[in-house]
Amino acid sequence: MANNFRTIPRSSDGNQFQKMEEEQKTTWIQKIFRNRQLMGLGDPLIFIMSLLLLIFSAMMVFSATIYEDPMGFMLKQVGSMIVGMVVVAMIRLVPLDWFSSIRLMNVVLVVVLILIGLTAVLGQEAGGATSWLALSGVNFQPSELFKLVVVLVIARIIAQFSRTYLIKLETSPIWRYYFPIACMLLSLLLIVLQPDFGGAMIIIGTTVAMLMVFWFAPINNLKLIGLGLIVYVLAIFLTNYFSDFLVNSNYHAFERFGSFVNPFNYAQSTGYQIINSYLAFSRGGLWGVGLGQGQIKANLPAAHTDFILAVVAEEFGLLGVVVVVGLLLALIFHLLRTAATMNIRFHRICLTGFAILLLLQMFVNVGGLSGLIPLTGVTLPFISYGGSSMIINLMMIGIVQKLIAEEKQMRMNARLMKTDRGGLR
Repeated sequence: MANNFRTIPRSSDGNQFQKMEEEQKTTWIQKIFRNRQLMGLGDPLIFIMSLLLLIFSAMMVFSATIYEDPMGFMLKQVGSMIVGMVVVAMIRLVPLDWFSSIRLMNVVLVVVLILIGLTAVLGQEAGGATSWLALSGVNFQPSELFKLVVVLVIARIIAQFSRTYLIKLETSPIWRYYFPIACMLLSLLLIVLQPDFGGAMIIIGTTVAMLMVFWFAPINNLKLIGLGLIVYVLAIFLTNYFSDFLVNSNYHAFERFGSFVNPFNYAQSTGYQIINSYLAFSRGGLWGVGLGQGQIKANLPAAHTDFILAVVAEEFGLLGVVVVVGLLLALIFHLLRTAATMNIRFHRICLTGFAILLLLQMFVNVGGLSGLIPLTGVTLPFISYGGSSMIINLMMIGIVQKLIAEEKQMRMNARLMKTDRGGLR
C-alpha cells in the first residue's frame, strides 16, 4: 500500500477509490513533478520564524567568534544554512510515502546505525565525547540525524500499531516493529558509549513524551512525571554528596555531574564554564552591553556552540534572551497547534514529535547554562554554530512544511469535490 495513513472520504460513486488506485500506479518521478505544485502550500509563519532564527544565528556566531575568525565561522554557518535549504527543497519534492515507508525507514535506520558504529571506531573526540565522523573533510554528527529518524519511525509505529491494535495480527511484524526497534536500541547504546549523554537523554525523552501523548493512559503519565521528579531530586542530592568523588574521577561526564550543583567549589576546573556563563548573564543585565562588545566569551571555549545563549545574554541582556527563547517557544507552540489540526494521525504524531524534540533540545541547553541540569554539550536549535545540527533542524522544518502542504492540498481537493457534488444536485 502506498500510504497506510491516508484517510479517504466515503463516496457512493467510488470516485475516491478510483483516484487512490490511480495514485498508487503513479511513478515516484511523476509524484515529484506533482509535488512542485505544493511548494507554495506550506506554513508561512513557520518559514518566517525559522528565517528570523537563522539571521540571528549568523549574527551571533560572528560576534561569539570575534576573538578568533568571525568571518570564517559565519560563512561556514551560512553555508550550512544554504545546504539545509537545498535539502528542504528536495524534501518538498519527494513523495510523501517515503516518510512512512517501512522499507525506506528500515534502510535509513541501518545506514544511521552503521554511521554511529563507524563513529565509535573512526570518530573524532571533542568535549569528552567521540560523536563526530569526518566525511570528505567535513565533520558530521550521526546522532543528530538519528534524532530525526527516531521521530519518523516512532510516529509510524504508533500510528500503525494503534490501527491494527494486536501486533501478532499485523503482517510482517518483524520488519514493521521488531527490526526498527532493535536498530534504534542498538544505535542508542552506541551513542551512550561515545559517551553522548545529552543526545541520549533527548532521544529517550522525545520517545517517552510521544508515547505519553499518543499511547499511555493519563494515570500512567502522572506516574511517569512523578517518578521523573523523584529521580531529579535524588540525582541532585547524590551528586552534591559525592561531588568531590565525581569531579576527581577523571571521567568527563562524571566531572560535569559533580560540579553542576555548586560550580563555585570548582571554579578553576569543572565549574569554570558555568561560572563564566553566570557572569555573562549578570554583566548583560536587562539591555546588554551591545553587539560584539561582550568580553566573557573570550573565557568560554564553546561560546559559539553550547554557550551561545550566554553571549546573547551579555550583549543583548535579559531582553535578548527572552526574544530568542520566546521565538523558539513560539515555533514549538505553533507546531503543536498545527499538529492538533491534522486529519491524518501519522502527520499529527510527526509534528508533535518534532515540537517535543525542539523543546527538549532547548531545555537541555538552557538548563545547562542556568545550572538546572549538568552541561551536556547540546546546542541551541537554529542558533548555535554547527553544520550537522543546523542541517538536520532545517530538514525537520522541510518535513513539517511537506506534511502541512499535503494536508492543505487534501482539504482543497475535498472542498472541490463537495462543490462538484453540490453542483450536480
